[in-house]
Amino acid sequence: MTVLDANGRKLIVSKKTQASMFTDELRLSALVLSYSPKSEQAWSHRRWVIKNMAKNRTTLQEILREESDLVEKIA
Repeated sequence: MTVLDANGRKLIVSKKTQASMFTDELRLSALVLSYSPKSEQAWSHRRWVIKNMAKNRTTLQEILREESDLVEKIA
């Protein structure tokens, strides 16, 4: 689980794997963006999640494809 607060981002220990946690975060931010496509907080959080996924060697091509799909849906 990820918590957003005024002081920045803090990760809370979770039993889920990091990949699963990041995937859940992307789904949540996609839901927020489907209702509020201009939410800077949601976009910022999404960028942070993707950067962390990239550090953990998640396939960047797959991430980019999913991001393109999301942008097309909410455009």
